Amino acid sequence: MKYLLFTVLFWAGVSHAYQFNEPLENHFSQEDYYSKQRAPEITIKKSDKDCSGECRYDINIGNGHYYQTRAGSIKEIASARYGSRAFSYVRVRYECEDGKKCNEHTMYSTSGKPVSFKGPNCSKALDRHVSYKGELMCLYRDNLSFYSGRSNWKVDLPATPIMGTGVINNNLAGSTSVAFIGADDYKLYTSNTYDKWHEAETTLHRRSDFSGILDTHPINRNYTAVGVYEYVNVFNKGVDVYYFGPDGLISNGTLANSPEFNYGFETNVFGQGNDVFITAQNSSERELQTYKLSRRELTGLEKEDNPYSRYALVDLMFGYGIAQTSWEVNQKISIDSKTRARASFDMNDSLLHNYYAQGRVGNTQATVHYLTSEAKNSDSDLVSKGTEALNAVVDFNGMFGGATTLRLELEKMASGGVVTYSDDMTEIPVQEAFETEYNSLALYLMLEQGLYFGLHSSNYLAPSAVGFETKSGSYAGSAFDRDFDIDRYLLVVGYDEASYGSRYETSYNRFYINGEVGVGLNKLNVSRGAFEEAVGREEGKIQGKYALALTSTLELGYTLQHRSTTLRGLGYSLQAGYRARGDWTFQSKPSSSDKDGYYLVYDRADLWHGPFIQFNAIF
Repeated sequence: MKYLLFTVLFWAGVSHAYQFNEPLENHFSQEDYYSKQRAPEITIKKSDKDCSGECRYDINIGNGHYYQTRAGSIKEIASARYGSRAFSYVRVRYECEDGKKCNEHTMYSTSGKPVSFKGPNCSKALDRHVSYKGELMCLYRDNLSFYSGRSNWKVDLPATPIMGTGVINNNLAGSTSVAFIGADDYKLYTSNTYDKWHEAETTLHRRSDFSGILDTHPINRNYTAVGVYEYVNVFNKGVDVYYFGPDGLISNGTLANSPEFNYGFETNVFGQGNDVFITAQNSSERELQTYKLSRRELTGLEKEDNPYSRYALVDLMFGYGIAQTSWEVNQKISIDSKTRARASFDMNDSLLHNYYAQGRVGNTQATVHYLTSEAKNSDSDLVSKGTEALNAVVDFNGMFGGATTLRLELEKMASGGVVTYSDDMTEIPVQEAFETEYNSLALYLMLEQGLYFGLHSSNYLAPSAVGFETKSGSYAGSAFDRDFDIDRYLLVVGYDEASYGSRYETSYNRFYINGEVGVGLNKLNVSRGAFEEAVGREEGKIQGKYALALTSTLELGYTLQHRSTTLRGLGYSLQAGYRARGDWTFQSKPSSSDKDGYYLVYDRADLWHGPFIQFNAIF
């Protein structure tokens, strides 16, 4: 029966893959294509690449050559390349005579003398561009603004606000067009004259992607092609093309849509004459792909009939895994350039068993991991407590626009080991068993394409060696603190392959790299007993309780996943790899002017690493 189930899961075919035509053998971007068509190039670089501070910059546009001689930094805010002209709108920052930072905004072009602007940065704009006449165009969530060196004006949008993404683009002949998605109705809106707007229904919904999902190409002043990456669910996602004429939508059809691959990140639409090209990321293959459509093919576009037109209301996943984790701790107390104390830790590295369950109903998903390992006898016959950990995650969808998910994560872990402690007052090192506890609470924003960032707080009972200095910097004593704990507050950012795969892929396999980095603050909590043992007195303030905290995680692995459309998403996944995580605590040294009392000297680095394998059944 088990063999039959595996065979059905493995061989059940994935259907409903659709491509209007095959992608071109070689991919290329709009910039590549415009360069091939001899559109003027734009380059901005330092005259002397080794210069620091205020430097001279070369701004080259086509046959023009301009110098910006006084610049601490230079930033291109907007640019555009047409067949016979090009523009670059830059902000130059430099130091004024009074020592303050000053900004200048200038439009450089192939058309003549640079034009000074009064300073729109368009920092809150969804997109920025330059018209054929040299006007700065900024698309905001509620208007389209135009700026010239002499005047400014706005164009009202047919629907506001915009849902997270909007674009401006141009053709080589001189036309520009705007496209965006309405936040209230998820319709596509576009115009290339700005006094008349066209609209079209899409399959986008509140859980679709909305970052880098569309682009527009004005074929001429009357006709426009727009490409949109439309995510409905993991079985129904891809790029749709919309073709507009003077009276509105002419045709709308599917370019590429498949459960087998994910095509559409960073959609780019461009062309010349009767040819339209669409380039986007095929994230399943980790490569760009370019499709070509003629004007005749645009007219004949048809929407694919995909049976998976709704997002699934319920998802379930259960799994089991094992991991062999080595936990290495490096700690020593150095004062007056001498090592005053050492703590050597033999942590419990027994095989970890990981039991996993995940369920989603509507917009809420919950995940639970339970990890356990057996106790371990050390060489000294002391017993290291086995590891027991519980990790619970709750995802709240629909609180933000698009695919962004609010994740609440709680973790509780208890483990043990054997420590060998010695200091300059101890003739024979002391060994004893100890226990450690870890409790954490984290709040993350899970973004599109597997990225995330958030806040992480934790309390870590970490028996440790501690040392103390006097105000003058002399050694005051050291001890092993069995009750030492750390309160940690971190800002973290990372990438999670599992988040990417569960959202965008059905059946795929590949090597992957997960990573996370975090920086923050550690509050070091020393017990009074350890303080008294170290310095030999009960009274005295403890300074230096705060330290820089750094954390980093790297996971190298291979993932294999198969989900069947025939069996309504039933499938399995397998991950195997090697995971390493490091936590570091860094203190700054006190100066002689620091406050009265004793200064805590503490240094510690924890490293967890080892192989793992995880199997999941998906329902």
